[in-house]
Amino acid sequence: MTSSRSAPKPRSVSVLGVLLLALLIACAALPAAALAATPPPSAAAGDVFYSSQATAPQAQSPEAMRTFLSTAQPQFTLQSYVWAGSLVEHDGQLSTFACEVQRNPQALDGTAQLPVVTSAALFNRSSAPGYAVGALLGIPELTLPFSLTTLPWSARAQSFSLGQQPQFIDVRVVDGAIGTKGAVYEFTTSITNGATGAPAGQLLTLYVRARDTTGLMQWGYGPSGFFPQWIYDDQRAAITGEYGNSVGRYLAATGDPMTDQGDYYYTLPLLEVQRFSVSLGDQVVSEGSRGWLWFDTVTQTYDAAALEIVDHDITWMEFSVQFPRTGQAMKIGYVEQPKVGRLDYAMLHDRDAPKAQNGSFMDSVDWDIDEVHITPVPSSLWKSPESGQSYYLKYTVTLDGARPKERAKLFIAAKFQDQEVDAGQRTVYEGLFSVSGTLCGKKVTGQAWTEVQPAADL
Repeated sequence: MTSSRSAPKPRSVSVLGVLLLALLIACAALPAAALAATPPPSAAAGDVFYSSQATAPQAQSPEAMRTFLSTAQPQFTLQSYVWAGSLVEHDGQLSTFACEVQRNPQALDGTAQLPVVTSAALFNRSSAPGYAVGALLGIPELTLPFSLTTLPWSARAQSFSLGQQPQFIDVRVVDGAIGTKGAVYEFTTSITNGATGAPAGQLLTLYVRARDTTGLMQWGYGPSGFFPQWIYDDQRAAITGEYGNSVGRYLAATGDPMTDQGDYYYTLPLLEVQRFSVSLGDQVVSEGSRGWLWFDTVTQTYDAAALEIVDHDITWMEFSVQFPRTGQAMKIGYVEQPKVGRLDYAMLHDRDAPKAQNGSFMDSVDWDIDEVHITPVPSSLWKSPESGQSYYLKYTVTLDGARPKERAKLFIAAKFQDQEVDAGQRTVYEGLFSVSGTLCGKKVTGQAWTEVQPAADL
């Protein structure tokens, strides 16, 4: 899911897998040595690339960014909106929630195809762990009515069965504009619970209302927020040998566009829940007025070279970290695959950081790839009774730096055990973790939406 960071093929993505497959690996590009011979990348053509100047439309102004976020982008292979986080009930009981709407306008190789819309919702409660899940998958306006509106922004997928009430997943801005501080979002679902063992026909009915407290933040590099997902051997040699293990310095110095090796990645990391209610069938199982959600929106493009990466033992981990008291957010994680190795990353954003030309906050600290150390706690290994897959539920994260203001030591632990998601042909651990420790010389506490994907062929 959220964060989350995958490059799924627009094939038969499972009902659940789309929540995490929306956000991992973008397609591979040519080696750096061949870049000079390739045509310049073009956002109009659907390329995703690094630029040191505001060449992509969404990099040019706050208005252009809002337009980019709220309108269909058919020139790209994937356009995805994902929300995830905590719901705190009136009595303090913890629940988790995730929602996603994704559109795949193109095939992997860029050829025309019927667009596919996938939408899904997840709900899990610490007092009775195990996901309730519902999803809709289809071709917009052919097998699955779908609408995306701009003013005000909304996205809705809906299905019909003869003689039955329609099922739907609906997300929208009800006050303000998408991507702006203070905007209010509402999420509503009425969809069959497809979890194993759920009663036949049981509906997952959900309502969540949340307000943005920060405004838009962009991950990655350059004015467009280009986020590399992997690097090739020649790029790695230059990054580690000439640029002190800094991906950012390498990109700024060389101008290597890394065309389609990454995504355009934007986040609203601190949406404060105002109220919520969740029902399974006729029973209200969770309601309250507290919690924090994370909102990712990602645009990606693929080519056939991506299949050599994502179809062969790809694994990843990502912590989307929220510090509500200080208005800070972090992305910490790695992507690993035998052909391209491992790429670690960690970035810090805060509401006092400088802004790009498009009005989005830039990162305040970007750690080099050799400064990121993610270590599982051996005693925390948990084996799922459903899949038999094992996951570590506790981690220490150490981020090195030349100065105390560039260092961190964090302890990250699952809020409760059973947060495994059945993604059809594979499983993934995806859910809420607590975060504590020191960050840039200060003590911090917060939470993280976490994805732990064992090696898999997507």
